[in-house]
Amino acid sequence: LRRQRQMCIRDSLYGDQLTAGVDTACARASFEAGKKMEALGNYDQAVRLFQRALQGHFADEKRAHMCGRSIGELYVRMGRYGDAVQAYEALPRKALHSIEGLTGYVSALHRDRRYGQAERAGLQWLALAEERGDAQQRVWSNHTLGLIYCETGRVEEAIAHFDAVRHLAPGNRANLDIARVLSSKGKTKEALAHLDSVLLDTQDGALRDEAAALRRQVLADANIG
Repeated sequence: LRRQRQMCIRDSLYGDQLTAGVDTACARASFEAGKKMEALGNYDQAVRLFQRALQGHFADEKRAHMCGRSIGELYVRMGRYGDAVQAYEALPRKALHSIEGLTGYVSALHRDRRYGQAERAGLQWLALAEERGDAQQRVWSNHTLGLIYCETGRVEEAIAHFDAVRHLAPGNRANLDIARVLSSKGKTKEALAHLDSVLLDTQDGALRDEAAALRRQVLADANIG
């Protein structure tokens, strides 16, 4: 079995023999090798291994979905957002429309500036997060929706989602990013509210220092003493 897996990895890397008939052991071996390449920062090779793995058969359906999502995640890291969207859309429907699938899919759509699709999928993502009661996913989905609305000129709608982040996780670093976005839109009062939430809620010296420095910058940009 070990020799078989070594041969599968070799074929995945060099394309000697691997075909759509690859068996479960080869799919697993290619996936594991892809994860190792990902950890080493060799994203191109990792994507190739994941794609090879998907030509085979996974005994565990969830592992197959994870493999497909991994391709999309790596394309996002590489700045290949259109390719990331295609990778996510190649997932089975139930995998794409799961909370795990939507997390990466919405990010890829947003970064590829497909705002209409990103909004629709983002609202679905938020609904699933609320249904599950997953606070972290609610933070991520509200943050992303806020960015989508901000970038499309719907600032008041963006503020509503950004405020949701502030109330869910007042000490979250996302509030610093939100404050920068709001400040750039001339929403000084709202930006300061996010920074103050960090200052009040966190004991992290580095994060508090960053929030305090950004607060001074926001005031200076707004010509407020």
